[in-house]
Amino acid sequence: MLPLIAVACAACGGVTARQGIPDYSRFSHTWAAPHLTLYWACAETETGAVRLEGLGVNVVEPIPPRYLELALSGVGAQGQVLSRAQTMADGFELLQGFPAAFRLELARRDDQVRVDLAYRYEYRDDSFEGPFRWTPRYITGRIPDACGAGRHRLLNSLGPASVSAS
Repeated sequence: MLPLIAVACAACGGVTARQGIPDYSRFSHTWAAPHLTLYWACAETETGAVRLEGLGVNVVEPIPPRYLELALSGVGAQGQVLSRAQTMADGFELLQGFPAAFRLELARRDDQVRVDLAYRYEYRDDSFEGPFRWTPRYITGRIPDACGAGRHRLLNSLGPASVSAS
C-alpha cells in the first residue's frame, strides 16, 4: 500500500514541483520581517500604473507563517492614502524554502508622491507550553516608499539575505 501512495504522490507533482532556486537577483528590493523575507521589484506599466511583483520566502522557520496578505498604497504629500490595492501571496502556508509569489498593481494618481507596501501574516509559535501554544499571532509591518530608488536594496543576489531596515 505504501509504494502505491508514493507513486501517486510522485505522479501528481505535489510540493516537489514547486521546488527550485529562484533568481533573487531579479528583485531590486528586500525586507526582512520576523519570520520571512520579502523580495520585490517595481515597474511602471504602459498605462502608468505601478506594478510590484515579488516573493515571500520562509528562510529559517520550521513552523510556516500563514496567510501572507499584502497591500500597496499610493501616498500623497501629506501622508494620506490616495489609492490602495490588496492581494494574498500564492498558497496559504510559506513552507521553509518554498517561495510564495505575489503581484500588485496600483493606478498612479497625479498627487501621489510614493507607494508604501504593507504586509500581514499569521504565525503560530509552538516553542512554549501551555494553553496559548497554538494561539496565532498576527505580524504586520509597513515599508515606506517601497519602490524608492536605493531603498531596501538586496545585498546578496545568490539567495535570501537578512537586510536591516533603514
